[in-house]
Amino acid sequence: MELISSPSKSQQVVEIFKDRILKGLLSPGDRIQCMRVLARELSVSKKVVECAFNILEEDGLIIKEAGR
Repeated sequence: MELISSPSKSQQVVEIFKDRILKGLLSPGDRIQCMRVLARELSVSKKVVECAFNILEEDGLIIKEAGR
């Protein structure tokens, strides 16, 4: 999946995850792939995924846990 330029790529990643949550593809307690893998899968930089994860965490949609 390749992302387009507008809105921001990180916001597009946020929307992808919100959509997965709303469709029940991600449930509380599910593990999300590491940022490196997601970045490769979505054809974006790891920094874009990191920014998206920060937004999702601020919105209370995910909890980041290092090394888990």
